[in-house]
Amino acid sequence: MSKYLSLRGRLARLPFLLWSLSMLMIAIASVIIVVLPVIAAKIPWLLLLLVPLFGIVSWMGIVIPVRRFHDLGMSGWHIVWYVLLPSVVGAFGSGTPGEWDYFSIASVAISFVLFMFLAVTPGDEGANGYEAEAYR
Repeated sequence: MSKYLSLRGRLARLPFLLWSLSMLMIAIASVIIVVLPVIAAKIPWLLLLLVPLFGIVSWMGIVIPVRRFHDLGMSGWHIVWYVLLPSVVGAFGSGTPGEWDYFSIASVAISFVLFMFLAVTPGDEGANGYEAEAYR
């Protein structure tokens, strides 16, 4: 299990997509199972269940792209622009909930393009500086 939580190593395209889909499903399930009952029944202590889940999902949100960057022969530090670029662009938006402006749309588009870059770009064949072979 520690191999999956480590920043070391490589991650091929299919496992990257499967891990990303898993994280999305966990986020959706947590909203349905925890957040909606909190809103409906006004049980705020139930939100404490999200604390460990948020920590795990956040860590995996870093590990998965870092290992994918490694598979592409790139430093894991590319996670910085992978996360910050859409955030900085989105920060210039209006900030009004429910209102989509050009910066918000650009932020989502940039996130999608960066995700697709990691999802479709083939990794290095054979050994590279991060591991002998990608996890498949």
